Amino acid sequence: MPQDRNQDVTAGRGLPGGAGDEIGGVMMGEAQGGGPRTGRTGRWDDRRHVADPVRLLVGGGETGGGVALVELRERRGGGPPRHVHSGEDEVVYVLAGRVTFEVDGAALDAPAGSCVLLPRGSEHTYRVVSAAARLLVVAAPAGIEGHYRELAHFAARPDGAGAVERLIASAAGHGVAITGPGPEPRRAPRPPPAPASRSPDAGPVTTYRR
Repeated sequence: MPQDRNQDVTAGRGLPGGAGDEIGGVMMGEAQGGGPRTGRTGRWDDRRHVADPVRLLVGGGETGGGVALVELRERRGGGPPRHVHSGEDEVVYVLAGRVTFEVDGAALDAPAGSCVLLPRGSEHTYRVVSAAARLLVVAAPAGIEGHYRELAHFAARPDGAGAVERLIASAAGHGVAITGPGPEPRRAPRPPPAPASRSPDAGPVTTYRR
């Protein structure tokens, strides 16, 4: 039986992926130095991405700077501004929920089980269209996790002063250029107006054509 394959928005290829709502009970946790490490989900480094939680599962410290693995939890309407990574490729796997991605102007509907490739140099953003969503982000090479750490410090400030300026500065410091706002929420189209009622005494309708 052929397997379902999810759309690759950048090259028109399918990436194999199975639907899943939970990650395995044992994952690598962030540690100092190399070598394999394991850690229960409750021991993940739980941070906040401006307003929503972020879990850093694997950082460059364990991979020699090769790759970072991050879990994002977003609420409806959540998502980053449009941006471009100059230093790393990203792969986003939708663990739960439904997300609309925009990559170089192309829109992609990504329900749970979708895998989206975001190459460095592409302008992209996304918006959560379900009540909530969980995203697994793989970045190669590592380094972008430093940006998430800085965002966690921004979120801890109660006044929120200068949040936009700090976001832009932090992104630029990690090779990410903010290029615009995120996608606008999609609104349902308005139904066509009901036809005007006609008097039973009215004459026939005449259509004029040129």
